[in-house]
Amino acid sequence: MPSAPLLPGPVEASAEIKAYQPPHQPAVQDTPGWAPPAPATRVPSAYPTSRDAHHAGELKPAIVSFFSSTKRTGRWEVPPVMTLVEGFAEAILDLREAVVTSPVVQMRVYGAFCDIKIIVPPGVGVDLEGGVALFSDATSKQRGDVDPAAYRLKVSHSGAFASLKVITLAPGEEEPKWWKRLS
Repeated sequence: MPSAPLLPGPVEASAEIKAYQPPHQPAVQDTPGWAPPAPATRVPSAYPTSRDAHHAGELKPAIVSFFSSTKRTGRWEVPPVMTLVEGFAEAILDLREAVVTSPVVQMRVYGAFCDIKIIVPPGVGVDLEGGVALFSDATSKQRGDVDPAAYRLKVSHSGAFASLKVITLAPGEEEPKWWKRLS
């Protein structure tokens, strides 16, 4: 059976089909110093999206502390849905340098006899959603305008004899001492 060229250009008489190569030009792979481009890789999140977790039946990430203190500062990854369970404890979650990969972060806080402080950077909108409270206090002190490009923090608080504070501070800024807040 005669061999007909599949593409225009020079064809060698053989049983193998050769790739098309224009005349008088070397193949790109034969060019000195050529390397295939590196594929664009995205670092996967350590936490699945809430939709993936719902379908997979996985548990949401949680921080649980009893008779202890928890402090998350610096660079850490915040999952889209996070549960915080505290009993006779203190928790400080500093989100100023945290890596947030979703447009909305839902934080579910359950506590008894605890003190919880969440620090957000300027521009982050905070919504204190409903919950059940018995002798508890939940406050949000935001400064400045909400940036529409920033993520939004939605906090639901259920607790007894608990205190939840959400404050806005710039990275590196320290919270003013209580005696400076009086003046």
